[in-house]
Amino acid sequence: KSSANDPIPHYALICCVLLWYLLLVASDIPIDRGHNLKIRMETQQTAPVASRTKVETNLQAHMDEIRAIRRGEGVNAPDDSSGPVNLLVLVHGLSGLAEDLQYLKKSFEALCGDSTANLVYLAASNVGKTDDGVENGGARLAKEITEVVARNPTLRTISLMGASLGGNYMRYAIAVLWDEGRRDVAGLQPVSFVTIVTPHLGLRKYSYLPLPTALHKVMGVLPGLGQTGSDLFLRPTKGAPKGEHPLLVQMATRPCFLRPLRAFSHRRAYANLENDFMVPIGSGVFHRADTARSGWGLFTRDLSDDFAARATKLNTGNEVECELVVPARPEPAGGDAPPPHDPQAGKDWMEGAMAEGLDSVGWSKIGMRFTGITLPLAHNLMCMRDGKPPRVPRWLCVEASGVMEHAVQYAHQRMPQ
Repeated sequence: KSSANDPIPHYALICCVLLWYLLLVASDIPIDRGHNLKIRMETQQTAPVASRTKVETNLQAHMDEIRAIRRGEGVNAPDDSSGPVNLLVLVHGLSGLAEDLQYLKKSFEALCGDSTANLVYLAASNVGKTDDGVENGGARLAKEITEVVARNPTLRTISLMGASLGGNYMRYAIAVLWDEGRRDVAGLQPVSFVTIVTPHLGLRKYSYLPLPTALHKVMGVLPGLGQTGSDLFLRPTKGAPKGEHPLLVQMATRPCFLRPLRAFSHRRAYANLENDFMVPIGSGVFHRADTARSGWGLFTRDLSDDFAARATKLNTGNEVECELVVPARPEPAGGDAPPPHDPQAGKDWMEGAMAEGLDSVGWSKIGMRFTGITLPLAHNLMCMRDGKPPRVPRWLCVEASGVMEHAVQYAHQRMPQ
């Protein structure tokens, strides 16, 4: 029975759910009820494989540009004079500002004390430009890191930490900065790679509410999303031949993207177990389960419970609840190849193949739970200035500094002292 104090009468909520269900049926979207989430993998390719995809061609062009910059600025000449040795790059997300991660920077610097061995850098090259795609954003970030390294020739190691879309930018950037022969990133030893509520598997199956397929096609023209929206909904890469896998799929399955990620000594992904409107846990820690109903944020209780059941409970005293350690697997031989899949499954194989590819490099996956909020605003709590999110009303905020401090401690403890 509804009361005058109810924000939404129960019957109205039921009507909304029924209307949404009818939209799904009309759009011919299969509702995943968890009966069979296993990806059927075929061992034989179904079509000849091009030697290099459009995505790889673009990546190589960005790599060539960075090499030219490095040669021109003498980045390859180390300097043994006094100066910072370890670089930590903090990367903001969609429509964000460099200052969004100011609390992370201050927390890390507090751990360092009077030490001058560590340089914490707030990346700013994508401010106001986060709607033109993951590739462009990642390439800008790679160029920015190259310039930082050039200004600080004493640097020896690099770690990266990104919030939301910033994690996707980071994964593209390290592929641009990767040197296969030296096995380094921007000429530095890769140490820690940390993402916080990053949509690693995109949002096609991991939006808060299931979106009709017809809406996926318009994500690239919505204000504030642009090409980035197309990337996150796994739309075809602009200018790519028909049938080529989307950018995020290749970033999670191609060795040219996975090798640089594997080179980092430590990898960690944080995700909210619930109440994240932007990035549900399935995409944030690329977790799939046979028993879960779906990856949609409003219905992820089964997925969250499965993750928590597999993970180890952590007694941190803050919102960091559990950790699931996924060991790395040996890198497969055979060079670049598209992920095998069942052609009868349409595009349903993509998220499973992406999760498999990312898991292959090994991760520490962290589940967070903010019990002090009832609205799905947990995502915004990850961007903090002076201890509070910049774009969330104060009366909706809960204390989130413990999560940020947990992340910076992870990175700090693994840096060479």
